[in-house]
Amino acid sequence: MELSFIVAAIRRYLWVIYLTAVLGLAAGLLIPASRADSFSSTSLLIVRPPASDPTAVPGQGDPRYIESQRAVLESENLAATVADSLGLTFEDVEDTLTVETDASSDVVSLTVEAPESELAITMVNEFAGGMKMPAPMTGEALSLYRMLIHQGFAELDT
Repeated sequence: MELSFIVAAIRRYLWVIYLTAVLGLAAGLLIPASRADSFSSTSLLIVRPPASDPTAVPGQGDPRYIESQRAVLESENLAATVADSLGLTFEDVEDTLTVETDASSDVVSLTVEAPESELAITMVNEFAGGMKMPAPMTGEALSLYRMLIHQGFAELDT
């Protein structure tokens, strides 16, 4: 092929080259703008009440126990503990968790939404891990606990 033939073909379809470049630039600008502003991560917990009956059927437990565990998961104390462990503020953590339960099972679903995927994963793991350890007592609950402990020791002394 001759060089003049190639140059003529390029000139003839120069508008296609420009159009392709403009469309590529537009797609490059629009695709990052359409990315998700938040990421979610989900963890499933099996919450079973302490069984006094070893033959108890899973999913047939006391619904009050599951609801009380749900209340612990949604508590401000656990959110504050998660915020402290991750070096975040309470405001960063307080409205990120969604807890769902199913009345026919012992499964509790935790979903966290965060601006970054790694943060969402870490946060949901911290919330799930919070069920393994008691949330720290603060305020009135801590005062009541100390009073009861003190009364217990006073009764032991007499």
